[in-house]
Amino acid sequence: MIIFHCYYVFKFFLFELGMEKKRKVRRLSTILDQLYLTHLQTPINPARREGYVERETGNSMDSNQTSWEYGNRPIRDKNRQILGDFYEFLTAGIYGGVIRRNVEVAKSIYVEPDVLNEETKQGFESKAVNSSESLKLDDCQIQRYHRLQFHMQEYGFYFVVYRHSLKGLNNYEKENIFSVLSDRTFGSIVIPLSLVTHMHSLRDNDFVYRYDGEKWCPTTAVRSHVLNRFFGDLTRGSEEEIVRELGANPKDYGFQRLMSPMDFSIKGNRIKPFPVMFISDKKHGKWMDWFLENCQIQEEIPFEKCEEVPF
Repeated sequence: MIIFHCYYVFKFFLFELGMEKKRKVRRLSTILDQLYLTHLQTPINPARREGYVERETGNSMDSNQTSWEYGNRPIRDKNRQILGDFYEFLTAGIYGGVIRRNVEVAKSIYVEPDVLNEETKQGFESKAVNSSESLKLDDCQIQRYHRLQFHMQEYGFYFVVYRHSLKGLNNYEKENIFSVLSDRTFGSIVIPLSLVTHMHSLRDNDFVYRYDGEKWCPTTAVRSHVLNRFFGDLTRGSEEEIVRELGANPKDYGFQRLMSPMDFSIKGNRIKPFPVMFISDKKHGKWMDWFLENCQIQEEIPFEKCEEVPF
């Protein structure tokens, strides 16, 4: 942790040297970034080296198949769907599991987690967030994962939040979005459902804002600066302090600063390594005790259908 702090303090010092040395500073900063990724973080050993997944039948499905070429997935914006596919492939490739497996959580009521790993008993929701945007946690989505947690109490569920710098999504052809995202994904935060639930329960303050209108799905959005702090904004404190300021107890969580695999590809595009903040419950049983006591699950009520808030 001391080395990590020194790294970012030195990076801040380089930034402050001034405009006349900007080019040299940029070169040295790039070298420091590479050294940091290579030597100062532990790389994740991926479940696979290629971003493919398995169908529920066990047949392989590579990432040349796009979302509108296999069934049961709504199509509203193809490019946006490709972006979602990219990060589902990435999550499944790194953490293992099957994409979009139907889980019956009540009679004739199904939930499809983005990725489900039955071996490690983990489920993942992939969230792609532009570097300037907030993380949207809509009530419908939280309800779905609460149903999953109630039905699969031995499982740990996580929201995997990817930060990328892709803008103007509709300006890209479907063939090159994977290539662009492979180079412009610059970080990931893996957040357990317990902390996601806590953040979703907050209302308008410095950390979140709330939408309760009728046009779109009711949503709690975690502000962009909160996400940035998990990537090492040392001017405002460590990850434990961030969780404390959010109103949760940092002693309930474990924090690991990792890096994505050095050798990993999707659709032939090598993924540029990026830092990963992995947060986990120290005691899953403690979270489950709180969850069963405080979260009311109405099993027989179908899910509401609503449109995501666009801001």
